[in-house]
Amino acid sequence: MKKTIIAGFILSILFLCSCGNQQVSIEDTTKEVSTTSTVSKEAVSVSSEASNEPVSEETDRLDVFENYWALIHAIEEAMYNPGLIEENPEMYYEYDGAERNYICSAEFFGHLYDGSDDIAYQNLGFLIEDIDGDGVDELLLGENDPHPEKEYDGIIYDLYTYEDGYIKHLFSGWPRNAYHLTDGNEFVCEWATSADEFGKKYYKYSEGELIELDEPAPEQTYVYPEFTPMGPKWRAVGDVAGDARSDYLVFKGIDGVYSNLSLYIAGEGIVFEHEDALVLYDDYGSEDVGFVEAHDLDGDGEKEIVLNILPNVNSASLMKFAVIKKKGDKWVELEGFNDQPDGGYSFPLVMKHDKDYKVILSCEGCDKTITFDIEEKYKQVVEEAGEVRHEDSFWDTRDYYENEILAASEGTSVGNISPWGVWDIRVDEYIGNPCLVATQGVEGYGKFDLWGVVYIYFDYDSSGNMRVLDLKFVDSEM
Repeated sequence: MKKTIIAGFILSILFLCSCGNQQVSIEDTTKEVSTTSTVSKEAVSVSSEASNEPVSEETDRLDVFENYWALIHAIEEAMYNPGLIEENPEMYYEYDGAERNYICSAEFFGHLYDGSDDIAYQNLGFLIEDIDGDGVDELLLGENDPHPEKEYDGIIYDLYTYEDGYIKHLFSGWPRNAYHLTDGNEFVCEWATSADEFGKKYYKYSEGELIELDEPAPEQTYVYPEFTPMGPKWRAVGDVAGDARSDYLVFKGIDGVYSNLSLYIAGEGIVFEHEDALVLYDDYGSEDVGFVEAHDLDGDGEKEIVLNILPNVNSASLMKFAVIKKKGDKWVELEGFNDQPDGGYSFPLVMKHDKDYKVILSCEGCDKTITFDIEEKYKQVVEEAGEVRHEDSFWDTRDYYENEILAASEGTSVGNISPWGVWDIRVDEYIGNPCLVATQGVEGYGKFDLWGVVYIYFDYDSSGNMRVLDLKFVDSEM
């Protein structure tokens, strides 16, 4: 959805209109992967008897925001523009007794991004979910603690809902006034003013109301939401690491459509980085960067992670790919041919003249050869060129075919393999096992492959070396 901002917002906080060009887009698909975990750590007692009065002093209507996405966008903008907070603290959090028109807990701005840590906010995030089952989504802001001790895991700082079409802010917390969600849709606030003064408050949440409970009652357990991180730019890609937690692509240093791209594995951090990826945006701000999937490509029973990435090389629709594997406690990138990492730019294909109009295609490391005929290609060139010599024909010259290809002796290398990259990379099967398939052009001219394309089926051996399994040639239509 487009993150537009209503007129009231524009009139109230014009300063947001001058924000930098840092694009922060949240895809609707994050709703699917950002789900509430049911893993519990501790039991708490909660009363089912509620007082008659809602906690009205803990509510705040944020009429200036059209929807949750506009609110999230404003928070992320402030993370990258500290001046917005310094100049307008009353807009962003409770400040010196000002009216409660702040948009979130000050905790979200406790670690302002200064460029020293590219994933400074992987622990701060959001969750959009209907937690009480009334058909209205709530927005929670909270923390996924990246530290092993998990001291702050599952802390909820802010809770929002919709009321009469507007966002309603129900509470703000901080580490000494932290909220937790239970499996009964109730909130427990663990508060402390000192080492000797602390306690808990219990609240029932239902249909947009937060009501304080009088007495503890039947036991309930904490649940720990998995928050979609706020950061340079995060896109959830599902559980590619196979540990029941969402993993993410991270876009850093976005400049126009180019970005540094990283893969973030939950609980492990950044495990792969690629500079200058090409990121395409649609009208809704979502990214088109290819796929991230996990498959066992070397037959050892463990899945490797495959990424295909649009590289920043030229205007052609090329594709780069990477395969990373967990070895011990580290993820390493498997290498391509000739000990070059990221063997995704050009495969070692070879074309040699056979006789007459025949060309033999092969690939280093593969026993298979393919023989194809270029007579029709030559005839079309002759027709285009006519009797004119040394003039450009349809895509090339008549002399090029007659003097460099057809006149070549048997076994002589002819034509060219598109050296600048593969057009596509996809996952497939070969004899029942997962493999990758790269598409590479033959006799390339600009963005065109005059003779056809080769589908290269490959996987990896037990040592992590690329292994070509099969070749398939598809003739092009000129």
